[in-house]
Amino acid sequence: MPSWSAILKEVDASADVQHTLKRVLDSFLNHRHSFSHAKHMSKSECRDAGLPVVDLETNQELQDAVLSLHHCFIQQFQQNRR
Repeated sequence: MPSWSAILKEVDASADVQHTLKRVLDSFLNHRHSFSHAKHMSKSECRDAGLPVVDLETNQELQDAVLSLHHCFIQQFQQNRR
């Protein structure tokens, strides 16, 4: 799995960073496509927008860490709702 610095270097080395940034902003800040903060963005939508997406399934250690963190947050949110 590439590190964040490697991903950022890849983006910085892009010949057209401004174009990529515009695509990302147009995709996620366009109210015709995303009507609320709760709209799910699929991996393919994020990739199409120009974001460097890493599949968690390709790195079991990272996937376990992310899911553990996710479960901790879900548990905390559920306890705070009471």
